[in-house]
Amino acid sequence: MLLSLLRALLPGKKPITAFAPDTLPWLDRPDAISQIKRKRVAEEISEEEATMLNHWRTEGFVALRSAVEEPLIDALWRDEERAWRERPACKILSEGVGVTMLADSKPKESLTHHHYRMMDFHNLSEAGAKIMMHPTIVRTLTLLFGEPIIAMQSLLFEYGSEQHLHQDFPYVHAEIPSHLIGGWVACEPADAENGSLLYYPGSHRIPLFDFGDGSVLYKHDDPKKIDAFEAYLQEQCSRLQKPLILDAKKGDVLLWHGSLVHGGSLTQKKERTRRSFVTHYSTKRAYTKDRRSYDKTPIEIQLNGGTYHAWQFPGHEEGRYKL
Repeated sequence: MLLSLLRALLPGKKPITAFAPDTLPWLDRPDAISQIKRKRVAEEISEEEATMLNHWRTEGFVALRSAVEEPLIDALWRDEERAWRERPACKILSEGVGVTMLADSKPKESLTHHHYRMMDFHNLSEAGAKIMMHPTIVRTLTLLFGEPIIAMQSLLFEYGSEQHLHQDFPYVHAEIPSHLIGGWVACEPADAENGSLLYYPGSHRIPLFDFGDGSVLYKHDDPKKIDAFEAYLQEQCSRLQKPLILDAKKGDVLLWHGSLVHGGSLTQKKERTRRSFVTHYSTKRAYTKDRRSYDKTPIEIQLNGGTYHAWQFPGHEEGRYKL
């Protein structure tokens, strides 16, 4: 499955059987309500921010409307078109094929399905990096985590993924598994017709699934465990309110908790694109190594108060496509 290819296993670690209470993000702790009130009284946050933080605590997501400027999004997709022509060092994740270099992929027009995405395009595209680390997004993430943030990976989609229901943390591994947030930037209007994001409000609070030996992280050792995991999520979510399908305009952003149950809704009009840019974020203390080169010292790039890692790969030119 495509989802299993997104894992970032950390070698030599014992099974993680639960989220450690002493390392939970502050909004997942029992005193979150009182801490939000304290920050508001101290004028560390605005009333609007306090409302947003309480919504995150109970619902597991926040929407940032018109957060990203359209010219920046247009520049990102010009870079995407250029990359298909030039085939620079870049990886593409494609259903039925797995992860390959863009240079080895068929032409985009020859792909027989729409379930593909470019990986870590922010390392090629300055526009992509600026969207990923947009000041509004970084500010919101810093409020949600309560500490400095880092981008772990990005995925650039042209069509809806139609991914099955899942949570991110079992597959996208930070060193502190509870320190994970997904971010979805609409690069064009998204709705039920073109396979927008589907998610269950409040589902970040369901009990964690046991993948075996008490581990809450998937080790890619048995695909049947994914089937059991998806069935478990369906059963748990049947007790919650009905899922929402994101109705987004170009430039809208959705941030979701690493435990929120979500997926790609079925595309009703296959000819419609659903351009989107997805990033997984963590905290700096929870993601100290680059998943792509775990044995190397990461090269940190600072932007708008956040951090991401340069790609240390032969032939790669960081930020090749300038604004």
